[in-house]
Amino acid sequence: MDGTSLAAAILEYFASSKIKGVFATHLHDIFRIPFHESACRSIIKKQLAENEPYVLTDGECMDSLAFETAAKFGLSDPIISRAKEFRMNFVTSGLGDSLIRNPFQNQPFSSELVETVKRIIEHTTKREAVYVRSKWPPPPSFEGSTCLYVLVMDDGQLLYVGETDSISKRLTQHRRDKKKAAAHALLVAVSEGKTEARDLEAIIIRELNSRGFNLLSTVDGRRNSLR
Repeated sequence: MDGTSLAAAILEYFASSKIKGVFATHLHDIFRIPFHESACRSIIKKQLAENEPYVLTDGECMDSLAFETAAKFGLSDPIISRAKEFRMNFVTSGLGDSLIRNPFQNQPFSSELVETVKRIIEHTTKREAVYVRSKWPPPPSFEGSTCLYVLVMDDGQLLYVGETDSISKRLTQHRRDKKKAAAHALLVAVSEGKTEARDLEAIIIRELNSRGFNLLSTVDGRRNSLR
């Protein structure tokens, strides 16, 4: 909190003073700081463009791409895989409550619910489900491919299941909806294509519905598959 506040004060001073420069930080709470209007007019937010390395586009960068960078520079797969396990444990164990706190309320998000839904998805689909915290972009590895996704609304009381060929665009669309703006996501890559993704979507909807979860929509659960 102190570090974010200090970084924000420095950034505001630079922006208000018309000092030009690049301000990079992992203190993502800075995006919710109420800067002076004069500073806001001078601050330009940028993020990495989709599928275009070293190209910036308008937006808020919420991912350090640490795993991708480590792989690019030759860190071994076992270490990166273990790091991903640590990250998931950090997010879902309670150690990471500060990372998945609702930015609009004082109530902590239920990390247990995310882990429960993740286990159900993985058991039902026999595939790995990747967690994407609220407001964060999906991993670059999901771009340009079909995937199944489950949104967990920020109050933990509502789920939404869908499939898409462009998860970044789809999450952006969902986050424009006030109800889904702070939703967390679980993603499953479906290399077989859209038909398989739709079949899995229907299966997951029926499975979650049968377990008593409150779903925003169950219409696509009526789809018949060959399973």
